[in-house]
Amino acid sequence: MKKQIKKALRQSLGILTLSFLFALMPSCKKYLEAKPDGKLTVPQTLTDFQAILDAAPMSNNYPSAGDIGSDYYYLSDNAWQTISLIDMRNDYIWDANAANDYDWLYMYTMILNANIVIDGAGKVPADGSNLADRNRVLGAGYFFRGYDHYALTGEFEAPYIPGGDNSGPGLPLKLKADITDPTKRSSIRQTFSQIIADLKTAAALLPVDVIVKSRPSKAAAFGALARVYLTMGDFRNANLYADSCLQLSPALIDYNRVSATAPTPFKIFNEEVVFHNASAGRGSVFSTSREMADTSLLASYDSNDLRKAVFFKPGASGSIFKGDYGGSKTPVFAGIAADEMYLVRAETAVRTGNVSAGIGDLNTLLAKRFASNTFVPYNTGMDADAALRLVLSERRKELPYRSGLRWNDLRRLNQEPGFAKSLSRNLGGVSYTLPPGDKRYTFLIPVSVVQQTGIAQNPR
Repeated sequence: MKKQIKKALRQSLGILTLSFLFALMPSCKKYLEAKPDGKLTVPQTLTDFQAILDAAPMSNNYPSAGDIGSDYYYLSDNAWQTISLIDMRNDYIWDANAANDYDWLYMYTMILNANIVIDGAGKVPADGSNLADRNRVLGAGYFFRGYDHYALTGEFEAPYIPGGDNSGPGLPLKLKADITDPTKRSSIRQTFSQIIADLKTAAALLPVDVIVKSRPSKAAAFGALARVYLTMGDFRNANLYADSCLQLSPALIDYNRVSATAPTPFKIFNEEVVFHNASAGRGSVFSTSREMADTSLLASYDSNDLRKAVFFKPGASGSIFKGDYGGSKTPVFAGIAADEMYLVRAETAVRTGNVSAGIGDLNTLLAKRFASNTFVPYNTGMDADAALRLVLSERRKELPYRSGLRWNDLRRLNQEPGFAKSLSRNLGGVSYTLPPGDKRYTFLIPVSVVQQTGIAQNPR
């Protein structure tokens, strides 16, 4: 298996597609002005297209601004002042003019790569000998296109409103491997419809088993659909797809077998991971010399809850997160894991009237998180409102530092008065706040893109 992966990665270095050049560009302007180079090698075979998918730019560089703006950590005055990039400092205090050009650039680079794969692999003749490979490659292209557009929705378009017309400006949908294709914003509704269509196509094509978890599988597509439908407030479909994901990938780690003293308790591609990818650009903020875990989050863990010791370690001034599922000292995991799917299935079961099933899923998860013989299962007959509050509380404790999840939770839960939350920071005696529903929950589109394409900027 390792030889197969190394071979694919070596091949990816030799395929210098136009999209790879974009990842090296210092600005969105160059991204939009780039012209094809006749010397570039044009990918033609399924092996070529798989190599594009296996290259690091397709697994890394997922958006980070929402994580920097989230509430599961804080920075001291000195830590904030020593962050080298002004954009990251501005994201932390929810500055109205915070720029996140690289989140936009990286994701649209990946989407372009996905379109190159879709267009190219779709033209490879299918026969009995290559059909499985063709479906796997083509399915991965559709997966990344849908998954990456979804990642952008949490930053660059207003939250989806369940039951609303969602006719406001969404993303520019890029569905062609053509940099001259006009850039125009779709509606929020159209954006989510396209994401769902791509992920459903991916689910139909992808295999159940993959040789490495940075390649999407059928379970990954189901998990992505569950996440998207949860964001939309479509709880029945979110429950359906979370269940489909767990039918294929139900494994949970027993934290009693995880070393709480290890500097990196979890290995990459561990048994709970359904799909692995990583976030970019957060190291400057989330380095162990800077960030400290939110004290109210730490206080919410029960004394027998192993997550507190497994996820966090004492630092000079506060607790520091170490429990990343990417196997790194710096939190980077941006993928899909079974624990998230149990929580999606639990929340959506409760919201659709099946409290017993929802609390049952929560008990299944927590039994693997508490010290042996200490967890007392919650009553599956509890009141629905209490059950929902419990599930959402456990979601916050289970999924801190998971790229994009908390930010998207804040955006969707702010639409429910009972769960809306006002965020606050204090630096140098100055208080900064982010009220529920504030326009700053949607970041600015890069100014250079707005200037060159004429698309509407997000309001302030």
